[in-house]
This record gives sequence, structure tokens and C-alpha cells, in this order.
Amino acid sequence: LSTVQMQTAKNMNDEDTKVDALSMLFLNSINITPVLLAISLYVGDFGILYEAVMEKEVAFSFMMILSASMGVSITYFYLLCSIYNSPMATSITGNVKDIFLTALSFMAFADVQVNNMLITGLVLSLMGALTYSYAKISAAKAAAAAAKTKKD
Repeated sequence: LSTVQMQTAKNMNDEDTKVDALSMLFLNSINITPVLLAISLYVGDFGILYEAVMEKEVAFSFMMILSASMGVSITYFYLLCSIYNSPMATSITGNVKDIFLTALSFMAFADVQVNNMLITGLVLSLMGALTYSYAKISAAKAAAAAAKTKKD
């Protein structure tokens, strides 16, 4: 879904259809709401939410509002990055962030049990992300080269 979001940000930032980040954030919210509602209904999150609200758990309410605020902020800044930079730059930055956070989480959480399955999963995940980024960069370079030869 994040690739679709980055591509939408790129397409909506053309000269003809300049759209600001807040409008894209709203559009993204509208598009993803049915999916998230379906998942929440299936998993049973609404029952947990209802119980917490009915018991007036202040800590839960605070953490829920904080979590939602952080999610909106991250998505907003992600869209700004895709608007002012290219979606490819955002993707590569995301790959570097993933590698950094994975290493940091190994150091921060002592209960992580490193085994062959964990290492294999991490390597496959990172290799897939890096291969995708490399393919997109290669395609972008080829398109730029074709456009340049077409002009000449």
C-alpha cells in the first residue's frame, strides 16, 4: 500500500494537478478506512476499544490518541517527502531506515532470540526491498536516457 501511496503522491504532484500534502493525507485516509475497518472487525479490535472506553481507562485513551496522532504525523511527513523529493528517494531512505531500526531493535530488546528463521526472514525482506529499489532506479535511468535520446 505504501508504494501505491508514493505513486499517487507523485502523480498528484504534477503541474496540472498540484495537490498539497494535507489533501493527499485526507484522500489516503478515505481510501484506507474500509480496509482498516474490515480488518478491525475481523480481529475483534472494536470489542477491546468498547471495553476500554466503557471502563473509562484514561491511560488507554491517552495512548490511543497519542498513537493516532503519531500515525497521522508520520503519514503527513512521508507524503511531504514524496512531494518534495522523488518517491524513489523516499523508498531508498525507507530501506536505510529499516536496516537501522532492525539493528537498533536487536540491541534495545534483550528478549529477541536470533535463530536461522529470523535471520532468513530479515535477509529475504531486506533483499526484496533493495532489489525493488534497484529495479525502479534502473527503470527510471532507462526512461531518462530514452527521453534524452528522443529529444536529440
